[in-house]
Amino acid sequence: MDRFEQCVRGLLALAPTDERDLHLRVDALVDPYLAGFGAQTAAARRRLADAFLAKAPVTTARERIRARIMREDHKGGPLSLR
Repeated sequence: MDRFEQCVRGLLALAPTDERDLHLRVDALVDPYLAGFGAQTAAARRRLADAFLAKAPVTTARERIRARIMREDHKGGPLSLR
């Protein structure tokens, strides 16, 4: 299994949770995967978010995880608890 699939599987494991530290757990999976992408980081984030959404069950945390992958959540700070 390559790094991409490992990261997607890890993110899918987080989908049923809605913990306050979810942003830290998402970062712990996504940041190492993105290391070395350089100028391609935005495209890698989009690919990862799309793969996650395609496989993730509809949960409260699903959109929060996608937003964190894309860094659309308060400029990299903790995700809001909607």
